[in-house]
Formats: sequence, structure tokens, C-alpha cells
Amino acid sequence: MQLVVNVLGGFLIVVCVVSALGDFARVPSLVETMHRLGISAKMLPVLGLIKMVGALGVGIGFAQNFFAVAMGVCLSAYFAGAVIAHTRVRDPFRESAAAYFILIAALTYLLTALAV
Repeated sequence: MQLVVNVLGGFLIVVCVVSALGDFARVPSLVETMHRLGISAKMLPVLGLIKMVGALGVGIGFAQNFFAVAMGVCLSAYFAGAVIAHTRVRDPFRESAAAYFILIAALTYLLTALAV
């Protein structure tokens, strides 16, 4: 089980850092998506910071299982919010697939961290 936690943790770190860098850089396609979701572009740095903190917490979770569980809860909540935002505006699945996939990864990370 620890191997699964570590692999999913590494995946979540990469995803969160790359996504946060996109938020900080205000990638035009991301700004357009946020506008479509009804989220102000001014929120992008805040969302990026949340993802960077999540990545840091997952990194600490490699040594302290409490952090793995806590970040599993936080990242699951964050990406559940992303799925809800996409669903609310009736985005096609191809536009929201990443949010669904990352939510599943975060939930799996949480459940396996709880089992360790």
C-alpha cells in the first residue's frame, strides 16, 4: 500500500505544481476556462497557491502519514470543487476530464494513505 501512496503522491505533486505554474503565468486558455466557469482571473494566484501548498503537504506526507491523509482530504475537496464548477456550467467531458481524473487520483491517494 505504501508504494501506491508514494506513486500517487508523486503524481499529485507533479500535477499540482504544473497546474499552479499555469495559474501564476495566467495561461490564456486557463483564463478563458476560468471566465467560462464564472471564476475571476484575479483568483488564479490564490488557486495556484492552494495547489502549491497541497504539493508541499503531499511531499511532507512521504515522511509523515498524517500529512498524507490531510492533503488527501484537502486535494480531494479542491478537485471536487473543480468538478462541481465544470458540471455547473455543463462543460463537455473533454473540458472537465482532467478534473475528474485528478479527483479520482486524490481520493485514491486519501484512501490508501488511510490504509497505511
